[in-house]
Formats: sequence, structure tokens, C-alpha cells
Amino acid sequence: MIKKRCFVISPIGEEGSTIRHHADDVFEFIIEKALKKFKDEFSIEIEAIRADHIDHIGTITRQMFDEILHSDLCIAILTDHNPNVFYELAVAQAAARPVIILIESPQSLPFDVRDTRSVSYQFQPVKDLIRGVYSDAVFEQLQNLHEEGWDAQGLFQTYGYGPQLGYEKILQTFIAHARPEPLPVGKDSRYALPSDPKRTITFVTGDVKEIGDFGADVIVSLESTNFQLARYYDPWLSGTLRYRDAEKTPGGGILRDTLQAQLQQEIQTLGMTPPFATGTVVATPTNQLSSIGIKYVFHIAAMQGSVGDGYHTNEDSLDDCIRNVFGQFEHLAQERPDLRTILFPMLGAGSTELDYVELSRKMLEDVISNMDTVPACEGTFLLAWIGPHLYALRRAAKELGLQELPFNT
Repeated sequence: MIKKRCFVISPIGEEGSTIRHHADDVFEFIIEKALKKFKDEFSIEIEAIRADHIDHIGTITRQMFDEILHSDLCIAILTDHNPNVFYELAVAQAAARPVIILIESPQSLPFDVRDTRSVSYQFQPVKDLIRGVYSDAVFEQLQNLHEEGWDAQGLFQTYGYGPQLGYEKILQTFIAHARPEPLPVGKDSRYALPSDPKRTITFVTGDVKEIGDFGADVIVSLESTNFQLARYYDPWLSGTLRYRDAEKTPGGGILRDTLQAQLQQEIQTLGMTPPFATGTVVATPTNQLSSIGIKYVFHIAAMQGSVGDGYHTNEDSLDDCIRNVFGQFEHLAQERPDLRTILFPMLGAGSTELDYVELSRKMLEDVISNMDTVPACEGTFLLAWIGPHLYALRRAAKELGLQELPFNT
């Protein structure tokens, strides 16, 4: 069953207070009833979370940002015009989260949010609440969101200021730093390849430490043009793969750096000399990673270093990178018919000028084009490490008109 998350932006009040009782009643008799009906109708489970339901340690502001940016949608209760609620609503809208507004009648919505999806409710007469009049209205709003692909534009994009002022770029950076924790490991959504619905593109989420849980035969790793792997404990895919593939002591110490050794051996065999042209792919068979189904790591020379300025990926080289990955896959698959799937991280997500949606669209277009020419690849996985990556991938898939498939077919 597909699962989604909803953050309920609400006045809460002290336990036992009138405000708390009101918030609880709205949550139980309107929101939860609507979510249950939606689950029954569409087989999509939406978990609703309110700030007072969060039991992990952390600052309230940080947790609020974390929940809004992690969630697929927000429901905001504007009854009594609580200032904290309006602040959180603004964060949700700026971060391009779909929002449904609830407000108790006869109170009215402020002018600035009158065009937002809204439902007006009353507790008297109680029969309307019990009959589900208001929960049905929320259900209809959820149905509309579902039909629209759970998409929403950010405020800066809506009013056309993003391209001129670069706010979308600033907002992306803010989102990534506000919630750097990786998403839970899992498979988020699956799409049919337009030319062959039996072959698929799947969005997966989670920490790179759990990279073997997705069922990919080949993992793509973005490297520098000198093919310098990241260090074992760096928070990058390259370093994680290097550590996971190494032969280790019972205490976790490195006995043999197998991935690095395989890479250097392959470079020598090919007679290559660094620095390598961007888009160059070197395939190395795995050692310890083979125990979790990963047969090869494809290293791409993509990041060019600059003294004192770090590494940058030329966005124009991404087409070459993806094409060469599929070319290497096709070559190996002629001798290894057990190679069927590839997993890509978000190539250049932190090292190009492309925003996440542009990057996602570019990657998806390249993956679709190359899968069309390489029939040996039955499936491609795209890894979304954090929430903004996943949002961008979903939005790009919608813009490209990809057909979403259930996971049970």
C-alpha cells in the first residue's frame, strides 16, 4: 500500500484546555475520518502528525520545519487566527507543500489565503459532524490533490519572482539544511517506461548506508575526474560503497580496500591516465557488496576540482554520464545476463547550478531515452536521499506524464 504523510498545523493549547479539546475534535472527527475514507477508496494510507504527537528530542522550530518539509501535504486549522499557525502555513506554502485549510464557521479566511483549498466546519448542529459532512469535504480536497499528483507550486514560483531573484535556489538550500536527515529507507513510487510498460523506473528513498536493500545489480557512483573515491566515513555514496565493499576485521577496521584496489587495477588494465574526460565510466566488480546483490559499481568521472573552491559538476556533461553508464551496462550484460537493474543517485544535486526539479527532469529524460536503446536494462532506480530530492523527482515525473504503477504488479 502506498503511504504518505500529512502534517497538521493546528492551535494546540495546554492539555485539558478548550483549545486542546477543539483541536482534538477536529483531528478525530474531521481529519482522521477523511483520511480513513481516502485509504478505503484509493488504497493510500496517509499518516497524520500534529506537533504534540512528536516524541523525539529537538527544538520545536526544528521539528516543525522537519515535519513540514518531510510531509506530502499539510492541513492547517486557522480557527481563531493563531499567529503560530499562520507562520507555519507560510512555511508550508513557500516550501511548495499542498495545503488544505480548515476554519470554524462563521469565522472568515484572511484575504491572503482565500484562494487556498479550504473547508468551513461547525460543531453545532453536531449531527453534521457525526454524519461526516465536513470529513467528506476534506476527502474531496484530498481526492483533488491525488488527481493533481500531490503537486503545489512554491510562492516565489507562483508569482514569478524565482527566476529573477533566485529565491527557489535559496529556498532549496534552506530546505536541505533545515532537514539534513535522510528519508526512511523504502520504495516510494514506480513508473512504467513509456515505450515498454513492463520495464520500470522506481524512486527509492533512504540513507546510502542501506543502499543494498533496493535490489539494484549496478550502483552508479559520482567521482572526481581523477577517480578519487571519498573516504570511508565521508557522508557520500562513494565513501559508503568503499567501506561496505572492503574486507574488514570483526571490529569494523579495514583489512583490504577492495573497491579502491579494483578501480586502480581496472584503470591500469585500460591504460588510462588521469585526469579523465568527464563522462568516463569505469566498472568494477564488487567484493563484499556482492553479498547483498550489488554486482558492479559504475564510477563516473564527473566532478572537476578547483583549488580552494571544491568540486563542481558541469551540467552539460550529465547527458554523457548517463549515456555512458547505459553503454557500459549494455556491454557487460552481453556476458552477464543477470545484470538487469541500475541505481542512480541524484547526479550533481549539490555540485551544479541546476535546481532539483530541473535536475530531476533532465535525469528522467536521459534515463527514458537510454532505456529505450538498451533493452537489457529492465529497471532503473533513482535514489532520493532527502525530502527535496523526492519532491523534485515526483514533480518531474508528473510533468513528463509518466504512468505510476502499483507495487503489487
